Amino acid sequence: MGGAPTEQSNASPEHAEIDDDIAPFAELESIYPILLSLLVFLFLLTDVFLFGERMFEINLIVLMISMLIYAYYA
Repeated sequence: MGGAPTEQSNASPEHAEIDDDIAPFAELESIYPILLSLLVFLFLLTDVFLFGERMFEINLIVLMISMLIYAYYA
């Protein structure tokens, strides 16, 4: 109860650690479009072999959505 007052500062050391943890993932943002296009290509390829032409319309919709996401990141 009778101890010395403790100082409280607004700057907390946790923020620096969080920034250091996020920094490596910032470099991965440059490969997101490449990874997305590769995943969509593999999805469409396996979808054609599994379901044939029945899934053609859905494949086109997925391809259009992935192209929009690719354009957003590019």
